[in-house]
Amino acid sequence: MKATIISLLLAILVLALLEAQEKFLDPIFGDRIDLGIIEYPDINEASGIAASRKNAGVIWTHNDSGDLNRIFAFNLQGQHLGIYYIDGVGSRDWEDMAIGPGPDSGKDYLYIGDIGDNNTQFETKYIYRVEEPEVDSNQIPIDTTIYGAGVITFKYPDGIHNAETVMVDPINNDLYIVSRSISSSRVYRAPYPQSTTDTLVLEYKITLDSTRYTGGDISLSGLEILIKTYFNIFYWSRESGEELWEALANDPLIVPYVWEAQGEAVGWEPKEIGGYYTISEERLGIPAHLYFYPREDSTTFIIDKNKSPWVYVLSQNYPNPFNPTTNIKYSIPQTSSVTIKVFDMLGNEIETLVNEEKQIGTYELSWYAENLPSGVYFYQLKAGNFVETKKMVLMK
Repeated sequence: MKATIISLLLAILVLALLEAQEKFLDPIFGDRIDLGIIEYPDINEASGIAASRKNAGVIWTHNDSGDLNRIFAFNLQGQHLGIYYIDGVGSRDWEDMAIGPGPDSGKDYLYIGDIGDNNTQFETKYIYRVEEPEVDSNQIPIDTTIYGAGVITFKYPDGIHNAETVMVDPINNDLYIVSRSISSSRVYRAPYPQSTTDTLVLEYKITLDSTRYTGGDISLSGLEILIKTYFNIFYWSRESGEELWEALANDPLIVPYVWEAQGEAVGWEPKEIGGYYTISEERLGIPAHLYFYPREDSTTFIIDKNKSPWVYVLSQNYPNPFNPTTNIKYSIPQTSSVTIKVFDMLGNEIETLVNEEKQIGTYELSWYAENLPSGVYFYQLKAGNFVETKKMVLMK
């Protein structure tokens, strides 16, 4: 009996330690994946990004000030899907967009923040809320209009501010604005439900340490927050039951980000993989790309062979080091002309493993290197606009 009680206490202790470890474990995100050039030429000052939660493989964006009252849809390869004009709204200085819940339960809404004000001259700002339309990730591009937009008009409680970050809390439908200035960045809340007939006065909640934030997003769970500057992306975790501004009072982590010319937007991938997307304006002769940073601390990133992949993925070979056989897995989200080649340390091509058109899917191959000496080799996947190279070690 005594031994049973001791075993039970030890089990409880182990569970508590594991829970504590899980609670404080920092997330791990992988290196940037280039998903391709944004195809549609009018997307030249992309300032916000939102990944659809109901239309698989669809991304939304909009341009900065100077464009029309329209948003754009494209797929995960950057291919243009359509222009969606929003009826009855202005386009003074659109700076960010978010996706989240709204007045009708079970529906997704797009929130477009007309919140930019570089010269701090406009007392009144706007957020436009529209129900997200149906979009197919392989559709022929369309031009259409979205009707019935809700206009959320607001002022700040402490003066006029410029802002470039709008976020929606999926836990309670509250809206958040993060101001952008040289001296400080303040977080403001518009609690749900947000009126579309009266002018709201936002609630000031907290001042953040860093400044010049250009975009942000809250994860589908509501427990993870990303806010970026031109040079960094900051990450906060949030405990269940904790208010958003309480989470933001903690010191953030800096997660992976490769500088993009005028890169202003960040958005969570909502379902399958669990990472985040970034997009930039076109600057310095560099076309806009869609980039993805995958989560690597979660089994959600493992490719499910029974589901269609969402992105190009070249996995690390296994075993590695190997002798003399190793396996290589890769994923193709659309029909593509695929080549996989092996190179030595000097860049000499050793062998072509794949050179054919592949349908959407996840594939695995074996490479037999019995006749090669020990050393470092490289294998490279080319598919569409996607190119990635990884290192492997043959050890005999």
